[in-house]
Amino acid sequence: MINIVCLKWGDKYGPEYVNRLYAMIDRNTTRPFRLWCFTEQAAHIRSEVITDTDANLCVLRLFKVTRTTT
Repeated sequence: MINIVCLKWGDKYGPEYVNRLYAMIDRNTTRPFRLWCFTEQAAHIRSEVITDTDANLCVLRLFKVTRTTT
């Protein structure tokens, strides 16, 4: 599983940019992936993208999800 992180903060770019990024990743990779988006406005971002309005908590969740034991 690949974890990909993007940051969308402010109003310069709308949710369509995040949705387009997800579509491009999905179209160009065969490996399973998760797209994480740190944003204060999660409205209209496709449901497959993991969003959180609290960037600090999102980072903690990202590292908790990807930690593996050997």
